[in-house]
Amino acid sequence: WNVQVFLFSLTSALVYFAENLNNFGRSHWRQFSTQDYFDRRGFFASSVLSGPLIFILFVQLITALRTAAKMMVLVKRAELKRKKGRGENKKDK
Repeated sequence: WNVQVFLFSLTSALVYFAENLNNFGRSHWRQFSTQDYFDRRGFFASSVLSGPLIFILFVQLITALRTAAKMMVLVKRAELKRKKGRGENKKDK
């Protein structure tokens, strides 16, 4: 769980700072590339970096929500079994 939270935070930070990374790439592209892919609007960073990362974030979010829903069902079932074992019901309250 901690690893997933860390990866979610790291990925979110990368998407958040994509514009800054694009500006850095635009000013230093000669050091690591033969063509300037980085435009002023940040289309390269958005399409190549942020697009896939947002998809990964969405999958992580859906997985976390699904896990939380399953855990809630397990907890509620255990609670109902415990109440049934004690002979409690709504009329006793």
